[in-house]
Amino acid sequence: MFKILVISILLIPAIVFAHGDGPSIEFVKDGYLLDIGYGQDLMVGNTVRFDLELFEDVTKEPVLFSRAWVRVTKEEKVLFAGSISDALFGKPGLSLALSQEGQHTLFVRFENDENSIVEANLPFVVIPDDSKENSGLDELFLFGAAGLFGVGLGYWFGRKV
Repeated sequence: MFKILVISILLIPAIVFAHGDGPSIEFVKDGYLLDIGYGQDLMVGNTVRFDLELFEDVTKEPVLFSRAWVRVTKEEKVLFAGSISDALFGKPGLSLALSQEGQHTLFVRFENDENSIVEANLPFVVIPDDSKENSGLDELFLFGAAGLFGVGLGYWFGRKV
């Protein structure tokens, strides 16, 4: 029981700070580094968690902000718009189900109370889910192999009897 408790306590930071050093969309503007991290591929069908971080460009020191205004668009269609408050634990962010492939834009404005710190449009590309294209062939191969195996077993048992 003690081992489970110790392991659980050690895993809490990994769960709370799940983004870690994975892929991110980075943009430098007005002396700030906007870092939008994500944990999964930007692929149709994935639900992606975007972590919002702001740093001083030169020193890489974190910049405190009270909230961020975020808008995700594809062409002229708004897919998400809302205010994200700074998180008490972990990183502030949002989860978004990616349903359309192609060029998207993530607009983010970091604010401290009512004052804007920095804002930028960050483009990203959602790639098509290519696993759906091959799924028919994979299933055909799997069922064909199982059928051949069944026929082989039947022939082998038929010869034994």
